Amino acid sequence: MLTFLGLIAPIFFIVVGVEYMLGKMMGKEIYHFSDAMTNMTAGMAERLFDFFYAIIMLFVFKWIFDNFAITELPRTPLMWVCCLVLYDFLYYWYHRTGHEANFLWAVHIVHHQSENYNLTVGSRQSGFQAIARTFFLSVLPIVGFVPEFAWTVFIVGGTHQFFLHTQLIGKLGPLEYIFVTPSLHRVHHGRNDKYLDKNYGGIFIWWDMIFGTYQREEDEVKYGITTGLPSNNVYWAYFHYWVDLFKQAKKIEGFGNKVKLFVKRPGWTPQGMMPPSQDKNNGLDRALYDPKAPLDLSIYVFVQVALGMGLLSAMLIKKGKVTDGYDSLMSFYTEFMPLPEVLMYTVLITMATLTVPVLLEKKKWAYQVEHVRLAFMALGVPFVLMGIEVGDPIGSLVAGVFLAFSVWLYRMRHNFNSKDRPSRISAKLENVRSFLFK
Repeated sequence: MLTFLGLIAPIFFIVVGVEYMLGKMMGKEIYHFSDAMTNMTAGMAERLFDFFYAIIMLFVFKWIFDNFAITELPRTPLMWVCCLVLYDFLYYWYHRTGHEANFLWAVHIVHHQSENYNLTVGSRQSGFQAIARTFFLSVLPIVGFVPEFAWTVFIVGGTHQFFLHTQLIGKLGPLEYIFVTPSLHRVHHGRNDKYLDKNYGGIFIWWDMIFGTYQREEDEVKYGITTGLPSNNVYWAYFHYWVDLFKQAKKIEGFGNKVKLFVKRPGWTPQGMMPPSQDKNNGLDRALYDPKAPLDLSIYVFVQVALGMGLLSAMLIKKGKVTDGYDSLMSFYTEFMPLPEVLMYTVLITMATLTVPVLLEKKKWAYQVEHVRLAFMALGVPFVLMGIEVGDPIGSLVAGVFLAFSVWLYRMRHNFNSKDRPSRISAKLENVRSFLFK
């Protein structure tokens, strides 16, 4: 399983490249470089989290099945289809609750922040979503579906949903009344008032028709969240809504109302509901957040994103296959890979997701921390991950590549000292974000 997932990075680059080229040929500007790089690094952070959590989830599902399953359903093609339908029903309610309860929206909001709509948006996920999803989907082993069935329907559902994130496919006729299509999912990502909180289904659109959340694509879709997020910082994307919730809770009187804030719909206050945003027309006319960087810096960022995804692929491929028989979760993680390697992969990938997209915003802290990351790469990649002995010329050559990247970055240092960079957030919010190094 993890070996297969390790191939996702190269496949992802290929399909994104194909979509980009087709968009150009069709005269559609569906990609903005800064947004795409942020989406990709957010996807790297989610995949890294999932490297650890997916195995925990498998153990949890197996434990639930062994101890609480009502029955053991046969492993037949028909039962697999039934499992897929039940999975999608549960996914609908998980997804809908993720929009209708503030504490779950704080987790899911990451996926909706991009104001572009392309395949990179499909990778922009929060790792914490997997935890919330587990509580809903644990019904599958309780009903009696074996964990292997549940695992395969997750893959089918996730693959289908990834390819929904494109503007290159129009409406699909009668299929629009059976499946969730790219057109219907574009509606789901819209911030237009008529599109808010619609089309929650993952595979089948029936559930939205039954439960009153179906909406066809009619007006031009404006993507993103109603308030916008002028930032490339992946971790601010993860936590900014939590910061807002706790700030609101501090102002609300009464413990009960504070609790309600986290479980009620976004926009709820003790006095009623606030409008989706403070902007007129829901911010539909606001300018796209698209920080520009010189070509050499853009190339540098692209190369580092590609290297980061390469590290993630290597981590997944090296891990091997998911099998039973491990004494503990830790024994699983260290069976094929020594603990120092697991830690080194984790540190290097996490640092890349922290600094690389923010370089496009010309933040000085990102420039400084990026040099530290490159030093870690120069030592960690050849001598820890590749297992080359110190003093071996090959190891020195690999380390020299990353030191060369540091020199390249240093030659671009003037980009990070500009005094005329626009401040895109208020000073007050900047202070809140300081704990995220922004």
